[in-house]
Amino acid sequence: MPRVTHNLKKPPGAVLRAYGFWIQSSVREECSEYLAANTLKTFIAMPGNLRAAPLFSDLADGVTEVVILSLWESVQSIQSLNDAYGLCTPIDRLEPERKAKVLFRQPFVRQFLLSEPSELALVPPHWLWAAGYEKKDAPPRLERIVSNDGPLLHMVPIEDVLYFEAANKYVRVITALREHLVRTSLADLIDRLDPDKFWQVRRGTVVRASAITTAERQDSGNYLLTVQGLKTSLMATRQFAHLFRPM
Repeated sequence: MPRVTHNLKKPPGAVLRAYGFWIQSSVREECSEYLAANTLKTFIAMPGNLRAAPLFSDLADGVTEVVILSLWESVQSIQSLNDAYGLCTPIDRLEPERKAKVLFRQPFVRQFLLSEPSELALVPPHWLWAAGYEKKDAPPRLERIVSNDGPLLHMVPIEDVLYFEAANKYVRVITALREHLVRTSLADLIDRLDPDKFWQVRRGTVVRASAITTAERQDSGNYLLTVQGLKTSLMATRQFAHLFRPM
């Protein structure tokens, strides 16, 4: 199942663009569906775009920050976005009933030339991960998971993992044969996973993409996932529905 992105390249002049705004948390899934069907499609169709993805962060008091991250081949290629939008922002193009659900805070736009170390250092790591860009000094991708069972250490090849699931201060590591438990946070683990091989499908679950055999859309907008090697299905929430759009 393809992601709603181009195949990612990392040209030397790549530019990361972040457009952020805030919404009521109650409309988070609606916002995700709208972005997948409209804004992300527009970005991805533009010449020079390498990837576009939304990032949602729940804050206090029922507020969610939304950041639309897009990766471009060069400063010149990002001009296609400026030409299309002019002085307008994605919010300016919303219908009045949708615009009313965006909280009245000043949106922000930031651009980073990723070939410049001084600019790259300013990019939050989770933005780079969501955009599929790997820093040269980032921790190496995990090749195996090490879990302990008393005096016994289990060495689990990363390709054997079907999915990861957050469990308080631990992460459950599920393979076709058994479950392992490692003491780390899912957020820290995500930083060391390849985003093209492991997809976050809900807040506390990351699935190996190649293990997903079917995704069945539910009336709620969620997707029921069949995962090779699992007897039970997994649920992907509407927030991550863009992962399962047909090309």
